[in-house]
Amino acid sequence: MRFALLGDDPQAITLAEAAVAAGHELTWTGESRAAAERLARLAPAALRDQSWESLVAASHVDALLVGRSASPERIEQVRLLAQAGVAMLIVHPLCLSPTFHFELDMIREETRGVLRPYLPQSAHPAVPRMASLCRNAEVIGMLEQVVLERTLEARDKEAVMAAYAQDIDLLQQICGPFERLGALGVMRGDEAAYRRLAVQMTTSDGLGVRWSVGPPEGTPGALLTLAGGSGAAVLTMFDDRPWRLQIRAAESPSGMANEESFDAPDSAAAAIDSMAAAVEQGDDGTAWLRAARSIELVDAVERSVEKGRTIELYEQRPSEAATFKGMMSAAGCGLLLLGLLLMLLVALGDALGLPLTRYWYVALLAVLAVFLLLQLLPSFVLRERDSDRQ
Repeated sequence: MRFALLGDDPQAITLAEAAVAAGHELTWTGESRAAAERLARLAPAALRDQSWESLVAASHVDALLVGRSASPERIEQVRLLAQAGVAMLIVHPLCLSPTFHFELDMIREETRGVLRPYLPQSAHPAVPRMASLCRNAEVIGMLEQVVLERTLEARDKEAVMAAYAQDIDLLQQICGPFERLGALGVMRGDEAAYRRLAVQMTTSDGLGVRWSVGPPEGTPGALLTLAGGSGAAVLTMFDDRPWRLQIRAAESPSGMANEESFDAPDSAAAAIDSMAAAVEQGDDGTAWLRAARSIELVDAVERSVEKGRTIELYEQRPSEAATFKGMMSAAGCGLLLLGLLLMLLVALGDALGLPLTRYWYVALLAVLAVFLLLQLLPSFVLRERDSDRQ
């Protein structure tokens, strides 16, 4: 396959190196100036003097690797490339806007394109092991609480929320979807809230899950604890070393714990293989939708910090039809208010002797007729699109 690279953040460069190592071609690196020398050694024949617009109808690119960037230019680039049906593997999170991520999901549905997030830690072999411990009460007893503490070098809002977006995808694989969340220990409007952020979440089964930012002096990584009624499982998640799992059950001798080690998989190589398979065989979009929902939780955390209250979460998938219905509902309410206002104006016009006010009902009926005809628009549009896809 032929890959292009848009961006130059470390994870995107790692994906490009994995693609070349797997025998694929890297054919374009036009906007990766910070790593130009490194990429020149990796792919000497890659094009560098063409603009990103050339990717829209490029015959030399099968898939695009997109690095993380919240700049408006990058967001617009990705939107236009998605509309053109370009297959993309995007370092997650690209930005912290849930609206943009769900918009990409709707575009993917429309174009039947391939859109996948790169979440290296979510593919770690320790994740299914922790999920089995979460479901199996025989090892540590009935699960009572899940705690993940993340240690970060940078603790500004963007870095903290990006880490939360990646961890929340992992936690939902282990614990299941969340129904509500709330930021803990922060004052409303506190600018430094994200440096010591703690988020309490509740699953549909009533399980409490806590995510927090650890002290800055610790080693970058995370500590994930499953606390059960008769034991606990603690997973130490290192950034650059094998992950270590310690399981202590109540019947074990004091101070003794079973230990397991998980070598870090080549996540970049696995993501490239998965992307190549998706381009050849098609993609159902579940991976991207799950990633979009993680950004939805990021937005909920921000609202919880701003408003100082718990936020309810709803499993709803935005779509063009749902958006249209929402707009029509708002327009219907507006027409009701407009009708009341029009009646007041007519009464005033009659008092002043204005002749045109006697035809007010004609104008109102015309507006209502147009509004009712608009309700039929989605069925015609969707029918036309379905026929085009067939």
